[in-house]
Amino acid sequence: MSSPSSPTASHAQRRKVMVAGICALVLTVGLARFAYTPMLPVMRSQAGLSAVAAGWLATFNYAGYISGAMLAASVGNLQQKFVLYRAGLVLAVVTTAALGLTENTALWAVLRFLSGLSSTAGLLLASGLALNWLIRNGH
Repeated sequence: MSSPSSPTASHAQRRKVMVAGICALVLTVGLARFAYTPMLPVMRSQAGLSAVAAGWLATFNYAGYISGAMLAASVGNLQQKFVLYRAGLVLAVVTTAALGLTENTALWAVLRFLSGLSSTAGLLLASGLALNWLIRNGH
């Protein structure tokens, strides 16, 4: 999602921006949020995660969501939002992969918080950046 080179962008550029926004949603929300649910039975059986601990992990994830939403709302500069967006994409992959590398519940809580935080990159930042680009380019 680069800055516009002309007042009206081509159809191919518009499609590229929209596909990038969709991919960001799939990556951040799909991976960081929905990949966790199928992992729960394995975490419970192999790591002894209790139902209460699983609930707490979900709570940490939601705390990450709200923190990310507040962070996204506090940043007004488009370039800073773009940097946060890109960092969020990487963080979504890293935090989800890291869940499988440990059995430490405290570390899982940190990872779930960061997964929630990274989800706002797709939910808020990517969609906002894509919409901003489309509007600025007359679409």
